[in-house]
Amino acid sequence: MVSRGVPPAAGALPQTPLLLLRRRICLDCGEGGGSILTEVEQVIRKSSAVSPSHVSIVVASSLSGVYTEVPQYLYQELTDGKILAVVVEDPERSANRLVSAIATESHSVTPDARLERSERSRGVWGAAPAAGGRQPTQLEAGSVGYTSLFSDFVGAQTRVKYVTAEMLLREALVDPLLRSYGIVYVEDFHERAAWTDILLGVTKKVLKVRPDDLRVVVHSVTDDVVELLRRFFSPGEDEKTRPFVVQVKEGEEKSSLVNHVDVLYSTQSYGDYVKAAVDTVTSLYSGESRRLVETATVVVFLASKGDVSRASQLLKYHSGLPQGIGIATEVETLDMKDLSQGGLIVLTCENGAETNFKMLSCGTVQFVVDCGYRGYKWFQGASDGRGNADINDTVNFPVAKSQAELRKLLASHADGPGKCFRLYTEAAAFNVLTDGYIPQIQGSSQLPEIILRLKALGIDNIARSFPFLTAPSVDVISRTLSLLWWHKIIDDYGKLTAMGEKLALLPLDIRLGRAVYLAAQTGCLSEMITIAAMVAVGGLSAVLMKSEQAMADHKQFYTVEGDYLTLLNIYALYISTRKRDGVSFINKWAKNHGIHGDVLEGARNIRSQLQTAVNRTGLRQLDTTGKSTSSAPSNPSELANTISNCITQAFFLQVAKRISHNTYELVGPHSNSSSTALPDTFCVYSDLTKPLTSPWVVYEKLTQGTDGNIYLTGVNMADRATLELTNYYKSIRR
Repeated sequence: MVSRGVPPAAGALPQTPLLLLRRRICLDCGEGGGSILTEVEQVIRKSSAVSPSHVSIVVASSLSGVYTEVPQYLYQELTDGKILAVVVEDPERSANRLVSAIATESHSVTPDARLERSERSRGVWGAAPAAGGRQPTQLEAGSVGYTSLFSDFVGAQTRVKYVTAEMLLREALVDPLLRSYGIVYVEDFHERAAWTDILLGVTKKVLKVRPDDLRVVVHSVTDDVVELLRRFFSPGEDEKTRPFVVQVKEGEEKSSLVNHVDVLYSTQSYGDYVKAAVDTVTSLYSGESRRLVETATVVVFLASKGDVSRASQLLKYHSGLPQGIGIATEVETLDMKDLSQGGLIVLTCENGAETNFKMLSCGTVQFVVDCGYRGYKWFQGASDGRGNADINDTVNFPVAKSQAELRKLLASHADGPGKCFRLYTEAAAFNVLTDGYIPQIQGSSQLPEIILRLKALGIDNIARSFPFLTAPSVDVISRTLSLLWWHKIIDDYGKLTAMGEKLALLPLDIRLGRAVYLAAQTGCLSEMITIAAMVAVGGLSAVLMKSEQAMADHKQFYTVEGDYLTLLNIYALYISTRKRDGVSFINKWAKNHGIHGDVLEGARNIRSQLQTAVNRTGLRQLDTTGKSTSSAPSNPSELANTISNCITQAFFLQVAKRISHNTYELVGPHSNSSSTALPDTFCVYSDLTKPLTSPWVVYEKLTQGTDGNIYLTGVNMADRATLELTNYYKSIRR
C-alpha cells in the first residue's frame, strides 16, 4: 500500500481498548508445565528470571491488546538512546493505532497509576538490559514514528519506529548490525510474509555479534509457528538462544462474550467457488432467518481481487438482495460506524482480514462464508532454457487449518450464535488444508528484489550461506538468479554489477529500477522518476476516473508511445497548472478533466521521496557523451523515443505483438495464447487510419478480468531493434 504521507495523529483511528492488562495468560517455559497469573507484567517479569534468552515469542489474539500494550512495555526496556523497531505490514496504520491508544490511556488512567505500571514493567522480555540510561517512564505520542516504502515520519525524538521488514533491511545496507535499534519486535509472524522471514534470518546473524544489547520479540496470532521459531533460533540446547514463549489467553470477561459458531461444510467441491459464495450469501437473505441476517454483517473470504470484483458485480445485480444492504470490498476503508450498524456484505481477499480489529470488535459479524483459498503473488519463471519471463501470477493455495479457524471465530463476537459456511467438504478440511500458513518466501513475486538485497548485504551464496526459516527450492533460486542476470543486475559470477549496487538502494522493483538507471545514462532521469512515482500510485487505472464523460476528457492526454508517456503527460500538466493557478484551484481542475487529484498529489509526494532515494545512490543525469547534465533532450520527439527505449530495455521480458485493433499475441512462455488490451490503454484510442510505428509492445503485467480474458496493463510501444539489442531475442518475427 502506498502511504499518502499522513503523520501519526491522536484519534486518527478508532479507540483501541487496552485489554492486555486484564488477560489471563499461560506461561510456557518449555518445561512441560504452565502457571496462570492474572497480571501480564508479573508474567513478563518472571520471564527474565527463568530465561536468559534474548528471543521471545508472544502468542496472542488480535483482541488481547497486544498491538498497543507490548510496544509500550518494550519501550520501557530501551537503553542508551536505542530505538524500538516494530515490524508491520502497514506502518502508518499501526503507528496511528498506538498513538490513539496512548491518547485514550492518558485520559483514562491517572498519572500515579501509569507510574506504578511503569515501575512494575521494568526488567521484562528476557535477560536484564545492559547498563545505561533508561527511557522516560511513559511513552508519549511524539516518540512514535513510522517509515514505509514512500513515507518517512521519523524525527530526533522517535523511540518507537513502525517500519516494514523491507525498509528495515534497506537500512541494514548502511548499518549491517542495526546498531541504532535495541529491540526488534515483529508483529503477525504467522502470516509468513517473505520479507519478514528474511529479516529474521538477518537478525539471527546480528544476534551472534550483538548477543548482549539486541533483543528480538516475535508475535503470532496462532501457536503453530512456535516450534519452528524455537528450532530456528536454537537448533541446540543453548539456553541463551532458546526463545522464551508467552501465550496470552482470553480472560474470563472476554470469553463470556464469545458465542458458539455452527460450521456447515459443503457436500461437494465447487469449480466456481465465487458463484457458490454468491449463492450462499443470497440464500441467507431468503431463508427463515432473513430478518436476523438483514441486521448482521456477512463476511465473504475470497482468494483474489479478481474474485472480489466478480462477486461484487454478481451481488449488485442480484434480485434476491433486500434494499439497503451494503456491499464493501475493502476492509481497511470501512467505517466503524457502518460495521456496527450491520446490514452489510463484506467481500475480502486482504491478508489479515480475519484478525482485523474492526471486524472483530464491531459486534455485528455473525455469518462467514469461507471459500477455503488464499491468493499469493507467486513468481512464475518460464523454463525455456535461456531465462525466465518476469511474470507474476496470483496463485491460489488452500488456507491453513489455523487460518480457517480464525475465519470461523470471526462470527463468534456478535450478539447471537454465528454460522460459518465452508465451501469445501469436511474431508477436505482435514486432508487438503495445510497445517500452517504457506511460507511466501518459497515463491514470492518479490524474490528478485529479496535476492538482490541479500547480495547487497554481502551474502553471495544464497542457497548455502543464508539461514532461511523455510528455504525456497534450488530451482526457484536458480530461476530468480537467471532473471537478475538477464537484467544485468548480476554478472557471470553472481556478483552485483554497478547497476545492481544502485538498484539495491532504490525502493523500486528491478524493472522500474533499471529504467531509472538507464534514464540517468540517457538524459531523461527526471522524467523516469516521475513515471515511477505515477506507477507507484497505481498507474492509469488509479489516476483516471471511470465515467463516460471522463473517458472522453482523457483522450487529450493519450500518446502513441503508450501508458507511461501518458502518465508523464498527465503529471506534467497537473504540476504546471498547480504552479500557475495554485493549490486551491487544482482539485477543481482535476475533477473537470476526469482525474483523481488526491492520487496525483500522492504521486507528487512519492516523487519527492524517490528523488531523494536516487540522489543517495549517486545517480546523476548524463548526456549522450557521458557528461553530467541537468537537462533532458530538447526535442520532444527525441525525448519520447529516449524514454520509450529505456522502458523497452527494462521490460524486455514482457513482450507482445499486436495482431488486431485490441488483440495481442504474447511472446515467450504464453506464446500460444492471446490477450485483450485494457480499455484505458492507448491502443483503443489510437488512430487506426494511421500506420503503426511498431506492432511490438512491452507491458507491466498481466491480469485476468472477471470475463475470464487476459488483459495487458501498463502497455508501451517497443522498437524491434531495441528489443533485439537485449540479446534475449536473437531475432524477432517482423
